Amino acid sequence: MSIVLVRNCNLERAKKYQTGGILMKIKAGKKAFAFVAIASVATTIVAGCGSPSANSANGSASTNKTSSQKAVTLSILWFNNGNEGKVLKKITKQYQQLHPNIHFNIITVPYSNENTKLKTMIAGGQPPALARITDPGEFGSSLLNLSKYLNGTAFYNSFLDAAKPDTTVSGRLVAAPIDVTANGLFYNKTLFAKAGVKVPTSPNNVWTWTQWENAIKTVMKKSGARVGLAYDKSPFRFSTLIYEAGGSIFTKNGKHMAINSTKATQAFTFFNQLNQSGIIPKSIWLGNENPNALFRTGTTAMDFSGNWMIQNYKSLPFKWGATYLPKKAIRSTVPGTDQIAAFKGSGVEKQAVAFLKYFMSPKINAEFCEQAFLLSSLKANGDLKYPGATPTVTDAMKVFENELAATPPTPGRDWANPAMQQFQTPLKQYVIKMLQKKLTPQQTTNALQKIGTKILSQTK
Repeated sequence: MSIVLVRNCNLERAKKYQTGGILMKIKAGKKAFAFVAIASVATTIVAGCGSPSANSANGSASTNKTSSQKAVTLSILWFNNGNEGKVLKKITKQYQQLHPNIHFNIITVPYSNENTKLKTMIAGGQPPALARITDPGEFGSSLLNLSKYLNGTAFYNSFLDAAKPDTTVSGRLVAAPIDVTANGLFYNKTLFAKAGVKVPTSPNNVWTWTQWENAIKTVMKKSGARVGLAYDKSPFRFSTLIYEAGGSIFTKNGKHMAINSTKATQAFTFFNQLNQSGIIPKSIWLGNENPNALFRTGTTAMDFSGNWMIQNYKSLPFKWGATYLPKKAIRSTVPGTDQIAAFKGSGVEKQAVAFLKYFMSPKINAEFCEQAFLLSSLKANGDLKYPGATPTVTDAMKVFENELAATPPTPGRDWANPAMQQFQTPLKQYVIKMLQKKLTPQQTTNALQKIGTKILSQTK
């Protein structure tokens, strides 16, 4: 049996996990890879010794001579952003204590290679039992309909609303969201203190866009900060401004474009202003400078990325923190998820879903998220404790939890639209054209409106 975990965000998400020049993972960004037959190096960890199928790609069942139950091996295709693999291995060992006949073959690959590896396994008739994925729609026809194996309605309703769009394909429940991510703001406490600027400490007094811009300008002027705002080069992160303005990319029914509305265009105008004024260095969006690496230098006032960076920032050599996103019309972040899914044709479908259900139980999901410093996707796990975390990490997690709670359904609905997989590439390209002064903000949104309309007409 094989198990695969999935993350939503397609091509954009690959950039999301590029840290310090090393591609760790890829909204954004809840994502698209060319399917080429390349060999990928996989690190295989076998939980449980003596499995008769430890070397199989997908999984198998065989008779165990010392037990009346069949020995079953579940293969799990997995990628890591931090320590999630270690936590997963611990959980599989716990599961083995309850089910001695179940063994695990954990196949670890870089996030950048995961889609290609998975497609190759499926095409070769050797799908994993389970996998960690980011875009269920890309593998929809190969995924099990979980409702055939468990109470689909109850299982689906246990998820946060922000995580639900990433669990279904064509009305079928095919994946479970392991965690939920949120875009957000980090700041250098040392630089802000030197400039005498205070950040919002309550969701009741968040900055407006103008106040946020002025605060960064003041920090740059009085603290000697070399960079004002490091902003991820990602359409997923950029789109946060669209939702803060009260706009959207698609209409509510998802059948038409809405990106050239007055509200959405305000987001393009403001982002252009931040770049042209030098608050966001042009080396990021008009070049390839890593924004997360800029923040690590200690000379950058703020970093616009997301909660997945907490694990990477927790040991920075300067004081840092997370603060609330600003607003124009409303507060909003953009939720994303990683999912776990079971695959057709593994030969161990029933056992795979049984483990998936165990993994997504409130107790085990809380254990996984707390130890990996992630936000849970389950309604029952809204107050995780993160034992051993520093006060800075704990406070940052609470800020991101609040961002999700304040977010309307619009971002999740937009990014779950099947057309988004194609549209996010021109979205990024035309933002860059705007920053190059080839188009005005309104010309940019008008052009994207036409491009998106064509993509929608071709999307089933």
